[in-house]
Amino acid sequence: PDPLLFPPPNEPRNVVSPVVPMPEPPPRARRTDDVGGVLPTTRGPATVTTRSGNVGTTVSPGGGTGVAIQDGGMTTIIRPGLPPEQIPTPR
Repeated sequence: PDPLLFPPPNEPRNVVSPVVPMPEPPPRARRTDDVGGVLPTTRGPATVTTRSGNVGTTVSPGGGTGVAIQDGGMTTIIRPGLPPEQIPTPR
């Protein structure tokens, strides 16, 4: 046989591996203290509007704003003119 038309018997041939797409991870379970979540407080529900790490901002139905600081199993909500409030961190 002509060596230009047939590869030598011991040389590897060009093999293309199949491309297998990685599956998408399942969606993360939404926590109630994530953005858009609602924190139950003694003055009514407070909606989390922004979040960075363990600190978030909140807004209450009457328009009051505050800061929510998560520390393990407790979240402290600080609002202007009101005493700080601690609630169990929602899961």
